[in-house]
Amino acid sequence: MFEFLSNKNKPGGYAGLDRFKKIAISMLPQVVIDLINNPPSGGVPSVINEGNTFTINSNQELIAINVTNNGIVNVDGYLLVANNLINNGFCQINGTLLVGNAILGSGSITGTGNLI
Repeated sequence: MFEFLSNKNKPGGYAGLDRFKKIAISMLPQVVIDLINNPPSGGVPSVINEGNTFTINSNQELIAINVTNNGIVNVDGYLLVANNLINNGFCQINGTLLVGNAILGSGSITGTGNLI
């Protein structure tokens, strides 16, 4: 699969990488920038899945600072991870998964959804 350079950093295209091989902050949705720079008082929860099956249905969204998955995560809705997704299990993405910093771990991610 390939993408035309003319679609880089364009609406409906794809976000290009900066010199550090990361998506530039300016390309992230404002909700991610706001969460990274100004988390709500008390913080946004971190989610830890220890060997269970965790599903975000198509009409649901979850926003967290960090997600650690050691089981199965099914994303049919919207999962926003402001910092890191540590995946040592299996993620099935048929909705949208947006990760603000890094995807770490030795697990697998598959599906027909959007990984941003």
